[in-house]
Amino acid sequence: MRVRITLTLVALTLGSLLVTGAVTVALEAHGARVATRKELARSADALAVSLAERSGLPARRVARLLRVLAAPLRLEGAALLAVSPTGHLDTLERPHAPARLPGGLGPAEIEPMSLREGKVVSGDRGQLAYAAAPFGITLRVGSRTVRLTGVVVLTRLAPSGAAATLPGLLAASVAVAAVAVVVGDGVSRRIVRPLREAEAVTARIADGDLEARVEIPAGSDGELVDLASAINAMGEDLARSRQLQRQHLLAVSHDLRTPLSSIRGWAEALEDGAAPDPVRAGAVIAGESRRLERLVGDLLELGRLEQRRFTLRPRPVALAGALSEVAAAFERYATETGLRLEVETASAGTVEADPDRLGQVLTNLVENALAHASGEVRLASAGATFWVDDDGPGIPPQAQARIFEPFVTRSGTGRRVGTGLGLAIVAELVAAMQGRVSVSSPLGPRGGTRVLVELRPVLGGALPHPGAAPEPLDGR
Repeated sequence: MRVRITLTLVALTLGSLLVTGAVTVALEAHGARVATRKELARSADALAVSLAERSGLPARRVARLLRVLAAPLRLEGAALLAVSPTGHLDTLERPHAPARLPGGLGPAEIEPMSLREGKVVSGDRGQLAYAAAPFGITLRVGSRTVRLTGVVVLTRLAPSGAAATLPGLLAASVAVAAVAVVVGDGVSRRIVRPLREAEAVTARIADGDLEARVEIPAGSDGELVDLASAINAMGEDLARSRQLQRQHLLAVSHDLRTPLSSIRGWAEALEDGAAPDPVRAGAVIAGESRRLERLVGDLLELGRLEQRRFTLRPRPVALAGALSEVAAAFERYATETGLRLEVETASAGTVEADPDRLGQVLTNLVENALAHASGEVRLASAGATFWVDDDGPGIPPQAQARIFEPFVTRSGTGRRVGTGLGLAIVAELVAAMQGRVSVSSPLGPRGGTRVLVELRPVLGGALPHPGAAPEPLDGR
């Protein structure tokens, strides 16, 4: 990459220099043609004045005189012509003989009628510059004396400009190429070195070294800083994910080990005949087995939800019926644990949801609330929104941001808290049904927690409750 960058910079520099040189040569050539044309026009006019003073001489002598006077001018060609009143060009030495113009010029290029009017004509054809100047003269042609308008035509090759410019251009090209190589190598090193360091750090991260970071020297370019920051952020995210994964594995291991230890202990007691109450031992084993089954089921469920490997069958669901059904399922458990479970469905609406998944969300929320409540749990709804309140100790503000992550549990009241996956499953299911879930805590000076779920309302169903925000449990 360094070589490509260096060669690209050198090529761009030399290309720019060549273009500049070509433009310079073209401008110099144009300037040389203009200067040559003006010089020829002055010389032609001066020769015309000099020849006009030679009236009365034979035509051939005037032609020889032109050759003598024009010799020091370094001309490409010269001619002495006559212009008739109609603009026809003749040879001055031989009137009525066709004129032969130097340099392959055509009669129209020297503009005969402008010459008849006494104007000096000049121009160029490529590198060939020409000028024609008129003069009046009386000549002796044979035995006759003729008064006519003569024309001096001069041609000269203008300098191309390349001869003077090319050596300097070549020398400048060599010098600039050398500078471009040095500068290009420095620039390529400045660009490539951080990229190689970033590549090396990325490879280390891919190999498992999640502590590897790209150093960002002071004064680094913005794009390189952004790249290094992105790689460092990726490493931090992966390290955080690995730490969470380890914590999850530890949590799963703990939750698996506890019931397995209990099952093994009671099973060995039954095997040795040392169990004082076989019925109670069997009940403990069955209970712990159900706990294991619930944990494994929650893990599998969360995995399917995170990978979106499940099916939703949304349809209109009345929240009043869903809340009442779940409350009825937990009424006995609440009574046995000394808790009061209340349901308020007067303002409940109709939502677009999967009935089974909605029941799963409500079940997890009620289980979570019963595990942390001190005396009361309340289910309530207004429109397409429902919430579950408990009067437990509440959730610290710093823990609320992670409450919907797997294996994050709240401090309970001595009752079994669960697998730590219930709220994570709730968050995934609510998001899948295009809803929102949030937590508020504390609800008052005594604590308390509210988990609120907002789902999509069904058009034509019950309208959202027009009153204020839902009230917390009494006494908070």
